Amino acid sequence: MARVIGTQSISLSLDLFDTTLIRRSSNRELFRRLGERAAAEWIDWKLDPVEFARWRQVSEERANRAHGSCQFMLDAVYDQFSKGYEITRAQKKRLMAMELELEAEHLLVVPAMRNRIEVEHEEGRAVLFLSDMYLPSDWLRGVLTKHGLWKHGDILYVSGEAQASKSQGDLFAFAENLLGPRLNQPLHLGDNQWSDVTQADASGWRAKLFADAVPTPREKLLAGHSPDFGAMPETLAAAARIARLNLQTSSSPELATHIATITGVAAPILVAYMLWSLRKAQELGLKRIYFMTRDGLVLHDAFLALVEKIGEAENIDVRILGASRQICRISSIDTEAEELPSWTTYNPHQITVTSCLYRVGLRPEQFQTELGDLGFAPQSWERPLSGRETKRLERLLRQSHVRSAINQAASQTRDAYETYLVESGLHEGVPAAIVDIGWRGSTFDSLLHRLPEAVRSGFHLFLFGFLADSYDGLNGDNIHAYYCDDWRGHSEPGGDHLVSLLEDFVAVEQGALVGIEPDTAGRMALKFRDIDHSDLERERFALNMAAPKELIDALSSEELADWSVDRMTPVWKRMMDDFWTKPSQKELHEMAFHRQEVDQSGHVSVNLATPYSWSEILWWVAGLRPLGSGISCWTTGRRALTVGARRHLLSLGDRIHGRWPGLAQRLRRQKEQLGGYLRRNRG
Repeated sequence: MARVIGTQSISLSLDLFDTTLIRRSSNRELFRRLGERAAAEWIDWKLDPVEFARWRQVSEERANRAHGSCQFMLDAVYDQFSKGYEITRAQKKRLMAMELELEAEHLLVVPAMRNRIEVEHEEGRAVLFLSDMYLPSDWLRGVLTKHGLWKHGDILYVSGEAQASKSQGDLFAFAENLLGPRLNQPLHLGDNQWSDVTQADASGWRAKLFADAVPTPREKLLAGHSPDFGAMPETLAAAARIARLNLQTSSSPELATHIATITGVAAPILVAYMLWSLRKAQELGLKRIYFMTRDGLVLHDAFLALVEKIGEAENIDVRILGASRQICRISSIDTEAEELPSWTTYNPHQITVTSCLYRVGLRPEQFQTELGDLGFAPQSWERPLSGRETKRLERLLRQSHVRSAINQAASQTRDAYETYLVESGLHEGVPAAIVDIGWRGSTFDSLLHRLPEAVRSGFHLFLFGFLADSYDGLNGDNIHAYYCDDWRGHSEPGGDHLVSLLEDFVAVEQGALVGIEPDTAGRMALKFRDIDHSDLERERFALNMAAPKELIDALSSEELADWSVDRMTPVWKRMMDDFWTKPSQKELHEMAFHRQEVDQSGHVSVNLATPYSWSEILWWVAGLRPLGSGISCWTTGRRALTVGARRHLLSLGDRIHGRWPGLAQRLRRQKEQLGGYLRRNRG
């Protein structure tokens, strides 16, 4: 242990576990798998793997108490193990060997630390590794060498062999006594505030907390659902941490919270949904799956990665289907009906003249004179309409020449879209399903009447429970939902949490589908809305595409094959509830930053025209965000709160009192201030 090789100076000292290396599973899951191997090794082994894992953890705790803080080796753990469960010397030796084998299989390098170590080596310096650990240093050196982290001259000290620990503070002195002048004011990095920072400082070392590899609160929450839901929550949490670390290495610091949320909350749900979709397709005997643009692009790539990982890629045909609410609704207009569909002026967020006419395939410039006669000057076309103004606009839509233009637009769109659907293979007679995020299932519903019998299955991640009353086929012949809440329209829909979050994390750079027209080869080509995105937004969209695939890559094919995704829906509900009710300040600020509501001076503007969910609005109203010297509220743009919604917003205080203790009082204090802004900006 005291042998020192090399003369290179040392400027960097690193903790090992949860700093340089991480396990691709939790300790409990690692020990459970060790219990499975033990049961397979010995016929007379009677200890259940779950009980083995529990007793292995207890034995480590007892060894720590018996020998002092982290000043014991692996054999001391199994000495304690043998006091509770009788094992032979040969079994003890074999268990220790199997544990080291399993550890080696499950250890991965933290990408950020690999980069730092490579820099030290390239500049001719050695690296010091200090670990409060019971595993032998020779074995740990082998692991570091295997992963390309160990070079001649590097030093490793572990507490069990040195009989000194970082937690007690004497391992730093131990290293200093042995290395002497080789230490060049080293900076020590580690994940434990006490052992790696406080004690290092007390020993005269420079120290800095490195917490990137520590599980986030979301990852801990996910892991906490084991063992009630089996081992998979812990396995998923470990995979989420790996995915997060891989994505953070090459991403902008401003997106750290976005990455933590998508890997720890959204990606596990999306991957579960993709696995559910595959199994549902197999159950129904389907041979093809279509993913609807544009939300389906992230799902499409995740599904391809999933089927490739588990060896099902050759058994199912995966395609993209151009679809949007706009195209499907216009092409579904009945040109013979007297009345237009209710969605033409449906007013959940206050429509504008432009958005209303756009819904039926028209532009306001086509009817500028008629709009002027109704009091709609060009400068008002982008302003949200009041209820009375919407009624006036409905009169325009009922005029014969306007209705004729609507019917013409509907017929042209319908003919083009029908041709596109044929070219997409929907009429080839191949049993297929169409996959979407869902919510109310309206896009699939508008497609349903034009689909052939072979393609009448719609898979949705989420549907409101009230759809069970309107769809005879819910989870039956046509409409299938991975998660369906029990909302029947009597209270706030809980599923709004799920969809509001996931829609943000399946967003891509591509704009909405707005038209279809023949290309130069005569085939129907999709036209998407052009959107000018910032570099940061493009990076965020790229992360959305990458995160589910990173999560799948971090899971083994066996783990995916054994995953009971149907059992996990209560876990997703709890994860959603936690995300929406306990947002961190960093999460709030980053959400505002992404939506361009933080200016260069750091001032935050509350844009009530942005399509926030109620929970997002609540964050602002309840004072969970530092709002600065003032609040800027406006209702311009295509989406704004209705007057009724504003009243509802101002009455939230009493409704949240029981659920968010302490926030109701803060809400009431800000009510008057916010109410004034809302009244002055009624549109």
